[in-house]
Amino acid sequence: MDRRAFLTTTGALTLTASLPPLIGEPGMSTTEDILTTARQRLDHIRHLHWTGEPTTKVYSLLMHNNYTLDDVISQLPKIPLVRDLYAVKAQTLTLSGNVAFLDLGNHRVAERNYRTAARIARRSSDPRLQAWIFSKMAQRRIYDPESDPTLLHDALYYSDTAKKCADGNPILLASTYNTKAEVYASLGHEVKAMRTLDQASEQLRIASVGSPAWHSNFGPQKVSSMEGACWLRLGNARRAVAASESALAGEYEDKAHETIVLADAARGWAMLGDRERAVHLLSRAMPTAIAMNSVARTERIRLARAAILQSA
Repeated sequence: MDRRAFLTTTGALTLTASLPPLIGEPGMSTTEDILTTARQRLDHIRHLHWTGEPTTKVYSLLMHNNYTLDDVISQLPKIPLVRDLYAVKAQTLTLSGNVAFLDLGNHRVAERNYRTAARIARRSSDPRLQAWIFSKMAQRRIYDPESDPTLLHDALYYSDTAKKCADGNPILLASTYNTKAEVYASLGHEVKAMRTLDQASEQLRIASVGSPAWHSNFGPQKVSSMEGACWLRLGNARRAVAASESALAGEYEDKAHETIVLADAARGWAMLGDRERAVHLLSRAMPTAIAMNSVARTERIRLARAAILQSA
């Protein structure tokens, strides 16, 4: 299937018109702004995902962006700009991997995209991207439908690999610890999970340099929301609610992630018997979840609704 047919089939063709053009496309006559425009395109797609655009369309746009970057790179000589574009391409494939398994439930495609992204990241101007990619490969194994305990031990390996690739950046280290905590919670290791989340918080506390632009949305909210998710996995609703409510105290630019936190908080409150609070939180999560039609978000809402029904 060619690119236009792919986009038409998935319903995303009309959205590509809003993307800034790159070299070889109408409107881009020089190469000076290629990198800036490539980053703008990716930021635009990321924002669509954060605001709850249907995930099939977001995935299609990400793959269209990936194909376009291939075309652009093939037209350029081996100059520093190419390594910068490899970084954008690695980010694009990583985001497509996230959408593939979390939203579309396609773990095979996600794994393929992650592996390709990791290879490209090594050749890019920012090899630290591998830390993010390997963390996501770990996370994918947590949610793998096969539910094989061996996959969780593989996830620990990828989390450790991610840490080695972070190059000491405290924000990236905090992110890798965050994912590793979820692995430990999935294995039932409460002490290790909470200790690892403490390490994530400590890295954020001591951070004296900023996060890479491609990971700028990671902060204390993500650690608090992960703590809530971990406590739910460990069966402690009271602590889960405390952590999730802490995560919900601030504003969320990423509404897609907020939907997960809302559903987790609703589930926790239902487990504690506060059905009214649970229903209120779940009603806030539903509009974005319905619009996105995301597998992971639908599952979180299913678990919350089941807890509410049990509390009746």
